[in-house]
Amino acid sequence: MDANDEVHSIEHLSTRECWDALRSADIGRLAVIIDDHPEIF
Repeated sequence: MDANDEVHSIEHLSTRECWDALRSADIGRLAVIIDDHPEIF
């Protein structure tokens, strides 16, 4: 593992952890994929 692995790693979060992370940061937009289509909030 090199330095780039840590920068580009993916961390799997529970639903609760995800909402807690979103609440703790100012974000401009949130995008998700629902039924193979992007939804941008």
